[in-house]
Amino acid sequence: MSPAETAIQPLTFGSIGRWIALGWQCLSKSPAVSLFYASLYVILGMAFQWGLHATGYTLLHYLFAGGFLLLLPPLLVVYYQIIDNQTEGKKVSMATLGQAFRNTPKTVFGLAVITGILYFIWITDALIIYTVYFALDPIHFGSYAQDLQLRLDTQEFLFHVSLLGLLLALIAFFITAFAVPKAFYEKSSFVDAIVYSIKTIIHNFKVMILWAAIVGGVQLFALLFFPPLELVLLPLFAYANYYAFQDTLTA
Repeated sequence: MSPAETAIQPLTFGSIGRWIALGWQCLSKSPAVSLFYASLYVILGMAFQWGLHATGYTLLHYLFAGGFLLLLPPLLVVYYQIIDNQTEGKKVSMATLGQAFRNTPKTVFGLAVITGILYFIWITDALIIYTVYFALDPIHFGSYAQDLQLRLDTQEFLFHVSLLGLLLALIAFFITAFAVPKAFYEKSSFVDAIVYSIKTIIHNFKVMILWAAIVGGVQLFALLFFPPLELVLLPLFAYANYYAFQDTLTA
């Protein structure tokens, strides 16, 4: 059935709690593999964060944390494979990680290219805005207490890059939120997967915008202030998004 003919099930606000609860059940069934895969990104991110803070580029941490969320959707196929194995009664082990990438269709890699382009746009434009205010000079926390203009510049900088980040995040969300599971489970073509994702989100706009705000907002907060929390949030929201996708399909 083509995307134009696919009947999209309506989603409700009450479904969001159920998605998260079901996602938690999946995480509880395979905690070791789920947390291990998340740790690969968390450890790398924390090391990068430490380097930025140590060199006085604390504000750049905000840029790279936000950028990670743009890259994230295609990386979640591992969790979709874990759900597959759980559903089919197959063993979930470290070998499942390799199995996921072997089973990943080309469409998902194409979606990864799109998120990579959005990430490149985000980083380059945000760095340009940074240089307008700070000329790529390091800024240490002690400077904020002594320099009113620096505090004002920082507020303006965060406002402008947040607007840019919000726009790019919405683009990434519309394109990938359901396109990745659609491609992974149904082997949909590149165009069909994207069209399905966009149509579904528009059809359930209010619910999906709230879902995007929860997933993006909670994870951005964790990345900025307590990165280890991502060990749980990454698999939890990936599994929850699977159930959101399942709810969009015709019964």
